[in-house]
Amino acid sequence: MAQNNNQGFSLEKLTGGLTDPYKILQKMSAEVLTIEKALTQLRTATGMTEQQAASLMKTYTELGRRLNITGTELAASASQWLRQGKSIQDAQKLVESSLVLAKTGGISSQEADKFLSQATQAYHLSADQLAALVDQVNAMDLSTSLDTGSLTQAFSQLAAGASAAGVETEKLLSYLAVMGEKSGGGISSAADALETMLSRLEEAQISKLFGGSGQDASGLERSLSQAGVSLTNSMGQLRAFDQVLEDIAARWGSLEASSKLSIANAFAGTENRNGFDALMENYSLTQRYAQLAQQSSGQAMKSYEAYQDSLEGKIQGLKNSFQGLSDTALDTDLFTGLVEGGTSALDFLDGFIDKVGLLGTVLAGATIKKGLSGLKTNLGSPENHRGRKFPIFYTVSHAQVTQTRYGRSASLWSAEF
Repeated sequence: MAQNNNQGFSLEKLTGGLTDPYKILQKMSAEVLTIEKALTQLRTATGMTEQQAASLMKTYTELGRRLNITGTELAASASQWLRQGKSIQDAQKLVESSLVLAKTGGISSQEADKFLSQATQAYHLSADQLAALVDQVNAMDLSTSLDTGSLTQAFSQLAAGASAAGVETEKLLSYLAVMGEKSGGGISSAADALETMLSRLEEAQISKLFGGSGQDASGLERSLSQAGVSLTNSMGQLRAFDQVLEDIAARWGSLEASSKLSIANAFAGTENRNGFDALMENYSLTQRYAQLAQQSSGQAMKSYEAYQDSLEGKIQGLKNSFQGLSDTALDTDLFTGLVEGGTSALDFLDGFIDKVGLLGTVLAGATIKKGLSGLKTNLGSPENHRGRKFPIFYTVSHAQVTQTRYGRSASLWSAEF
């Protein structure tokens, strides 16, 4: 940056020599564009007016300050939920749940949104119930050797079938945890085994429901009945998946090896037999895990506090503050002050386009039209602007701002302010 011999501080000195104002403006302009994109997504998802979307965006910015995350990331997540017909209030709860799941589990916000969306569709959960599910997943992550990413993927694979079979979310997570830890095949293998088990029990129950005329290709009902396990209760009603498993587990220790093999093959298939055996041998552990999940209320937010105290969390909080500053500054008189401080509107605009590269979009997104509309009448010689203060800078004597253009130094504007 060019220096001059006048008394006072240059802009470079004012910023501690760490950056130059054009880079600040470039970054702020980029943040305004990010905010504009988020606003467009909100308007598309809701049909809101520009003013309504801007008001909602401020809500997400405030939430971002509390959660140490950018308001635009929250708005992007909210747009997905709003498109699914959720109310603004529910969408905000879901956004928070998704964020907490993503940051505590080390997965992307898109993966978190997808998991919660699939869980909603399968289990018809409310926003508060989804928050409880996030607590359950976090509890499993902390208490087992499995991570959030693998748990949520496996859960999503099974959610529709498990819900139809009457398996509660905490029990499904506990089955996955035990089989994933104890079978030796990992959670992906556990999910495949449970998927087969759910399917085969459904086939056997349909066959039972239609008096044996259905397809029970695996022979599951026959294998279970030989062990004294029924597919129906005393009222003749079909039993839920977890009830059948509990009955088998209660008898497992007293069964002959041949009966165990027959049930495992019929229920899970030969390729998944190890997973089924691990589940039966460690069924008491599934009950402890399920109880842990049931008692996990508030667990995820406690874990999230650690993220907020982390370097990443503090950086995200800083980014959110910078977004808010950018939106506020470029929506007021910052650019107006910069333009008024120039000796030539043409030099300013030409140099600023070269530096930012996005002026047309920025001018449309940030409300600086007022300042530009008065350029012809308000701009004059440098003497007309001596002593004026820029909105965010202190008064200094004289500064010469330059930039390198096509390999040579070109003065954009010179002013005292």
